[in-house]
Amino acid sequence: MSTFALIAFALTPTAVALDCAPTAMGSALPADGAADVPVNARPAVTIYGDGTRVTFELEVDGAPIPDATFEALTAGDPQVWRLAGDVPLAPDAEVVVRAVDEGWDGEPFSLGEVAFRTGDHSDSEPPAPLDAVEADHHSSEGDWGPEHRYTLEVAGGDDPSGTGFLVELAADGDFDAALRRVRLDRPVEISHGLCTFDDAAELDPETTWIRVTPMDAAGNLGDATVSGPVDDEMVCGTRCSAVPLASFGAWGALLALAGVVRRRR
Repeated sequence: MSTFALIAFALTPTAVALDCAPTAMGSALPADGAADVPVNARPAVTIYGDGTRVTFELEVDGAPIPDATFEALTAGDPQVWRLAGDVPLAPDAEVVVRAVDEGWDGEPFSLGEVAFRTGDHSDSEPPAPLDAVEADHHSSEGDWGPEHRYTLEVAGGDDPSGTGFLVELAADGDFDAALRRVRLDRPVEISHGLCTFDDAAELDPETTWIRVTPMDAAGNLGDATVSGPVDDEMVCGTRCSAVPLASFGAWGALLALAGVVRRRR
C-alpha cells in the first residue's frame, strides 16, 4: 500500500470503516470447486447477520431443485445453514448452492454461491480424530464498545469431503447446558463486537469449558476433544492456551445436534 493510501485510510472516519452489511456469505462445506464429493453430502453455507432474510437455491446440472430446504444448525452469529433431509445428490453432477438476500426494497440479490462436483460414492466414515485444540480468549475496549473473541486452533480432524466443527461451550465438563455453535473455518472463531455479535464470546473464559467435534460434509461426526478453562488475554497479558483434557465418542455430539435450532426457508 502506498504512503498516500495509508494516510487516506488513517484519515477515514471510523463510522465509514465500520460498514456492517445486514447479511453476508462466508465459507461453505464442501468448499467451492471441490471434486468427487460424496452423493450423501449435505451442503452447508455460513451466513453472517440475519439469516432469516436469506433464501437458498440448489441447482443440480443447471436444473433448480424447488423442494430443497435449508436449516440453521445452531444459534449465534454467524450461523451455518445446511441442506435439510437425507435426499442423495445425483452422481457425477455439478451442484450449485446460492444464497439470496430478500433485499430491503423488495429486490433480492445474491450474496454468493458455491459450486462443486459429486462423485459416485457415499461417505459413512467420520473425520479423523482431532490432534489438539488450543483455546485463546481476548477481550478489549474499542471505540465501538467491548470486543470479545474465542480463537480455537484446531489440528487434525481431516476428511476427504472437508471438515466443519461443532463447538460446545459450558460452565462445567458435563456440557449439560452447553451453548452450541457450528463453524466451517480454521481457526475456529466465536466473537462479539464490531460486525459480528455472538453472545457465546462473552462467556467467562476462566470458567468455560469447550468441546469440539469434527463434522464432515456428509454429516458424520468424529471424536470430540475437550479444552478446559483458559485465562483471559486481557488479564494475563500474553497468549493463553489450554491442552485438550480428554477425548470422547461422537454419541454426545449426536445428541447435541438432535436439538439444533431449525429454521426452514
